[in-house]
Amino acid sequence: MAYVDLSNGSSLSVLAAILSQEGIRPGQELSEAGIEELKEKSELLAAEKRGISLLARSQHSAQGLKLKLYQRGFSESAISRVIEGLEKSGLVDDRAYCESWLYSRLKRHPEGRSALIAGLRKRGINRELAEDVVQEIVTPEVEEECARRVIEKLKGSASVSNSKMISRLSSRGFSSRLIRAALE
Repeated sequence: MAYVDLSNGSSLSVLAAILSQEGIRPGQELSEAGIEELKEKSELLAAEKRGISLLARSQHSAQGLKLKLYQRGFSESAISRVIEGLEKSGLVDDRAYCESWLYSRLKRHPEGRSALIAGLRKRGINRELAEDVVQEIVTPEVEEECARRVIEKLKGSASVSNSKMISRLSSRGFSSRLIRAALE
């Protein structure tokens, strides 16, 4: 960050890259519009850098990334422009995020369709996309296998009654029909 001292005695914090890119030199006069433009460009570049940094650590949904950028103090305008650019470049892709999250979730914490859809919704994925991707990935066979894995885990931990198993499976989003089939 570079600090630009303004003639009115105030200062402006601007990314040095923006000053260089715009060719701003010490003593140069700037109009109010020019100052606002510098602020906007600097914020946009900072938000883009932060967004890319967050994506380098882990995949995010568009909504999840928006929230993190908002929490870091960026304006809604800058966030929208950054997300739009990241979506166009393919760095933010909600469908790919859904698929990745589902495969990971099913592997380490098997759940039924309704719980998986709720998990995606909680992460900012719209209902239609969440339902579509769950429908594609969580076939009836996959869901049944997940229920069986939960049952095996419950059986291995202690003597658990059928009613307790039914309750646990239900709380993990498995349908009553699937629970009955998996317990037979």
